[in-house]
Amino acid sequence: MFLNTFITTCLATLQVLLMGGVGFFVIKKGILDDKSLDRLNELLIKVLLPALIFHQITTRFDAKAFPNWWIFPLICFGVVIAGFLIGWLVLLLNRGCEKRDHFLAVAAFPNGGYIPLMMIAALFEGQAQQTLMIYLFLFLMGFDASTWSLGAWLVAGEKDGRHPVKRILTPPFITTLSSVVFVLLGLNAFVPEILMKPVKMFGDCVLPIALIVVGGTLARIETHKVRNTDIFWVVIAKVVVLPACALGVLYFVEIDFLLGYFILLEFCVPTATSLSVLGRMFDVESDFINQGILVTHLVSIFTIPLFLAVYSFVKG
Repeated sequence: MFLNTFITTCLATLQVLLMGGVGFFVIKKGILDDKSLDRLNELLIKVLLPALIFHQITTRFDAKAFPNWWIFPLICFGVVIAGFLIGWLVLLLNRGCEKRDHFLAVAAFPNGGYIPLMMIAALFEGQAQQTLMIYLFLFLMGFDASTWSLGAWLVAGEKDGRHPVKRILTPPFITTLSSVVFVLLGLNAFVPEILMKPVKMFGDCVLPIALIVVGGTLARIETHKVRNTDIFWVVIAKVVVLPACALGVLYFVEIDFLLGYFILLEFCVPTATSLSVLGRMFDVESDFINQGILVTHLVSIFTIPLFLAVYSFVKG
């Protein structure tokens, strides 16, 4: 059973890797340039992802079936705080690290949207997939709030002059919050099919375009001027120690299988590519962040299937 689960998860990870490879290829070959990729990412964040979120929540979210829906943003905060603490502890072993704030950012912030989205789509079908999608979109409310506040502070420091509220109010965050309120008020029942159908069609575009953006972002990362020791320790913290601790806790906790699976997946994913975007936005030297993003993604190709297979074996 363990071997079958491991192979299935590896194949799903490989699907994600191959699709992301398209984005890597189109950037390396000059089919898309940096500005084009930025515009594609903007389209994804401002139009396509909100369309997917709105459709999934207004058609699938049932407040009675998800009475504790508010815990998912808190789970995200828990993932970020745990990563921050693990990173801080690992820094005690790596006292020579000069980019300590960037080390903590790489250790703390997960690629909690795109990678789980692809993994869920590849590994699950039917009701299980729909449930995990709802978990994910609710989780991302906490992700946006934490990334554009604490994340921006760790990456940019004093160069970040924007008000915290302006950082948090991103289109996915606003759409998720408004969609939940929409459902709680029962207004989703009045949305006409003529509107919902094109919204769904836009949302269906998210998966391939998101992977093109992720692959393209990794392709334009420049890796130099970074101590290999620092990268080694941050990778150990992010994709080995952090998911291992989460797996250990979940083993001893009585929890719904899908919920536990989702939580572990969020602990397993590599570093958020949005940190690289923050570095470019605030014009800070972010070589360490970029290399940390790249290496954690490469290593997680092997660690994600391993941890998820162990969880499925012991809790399935």
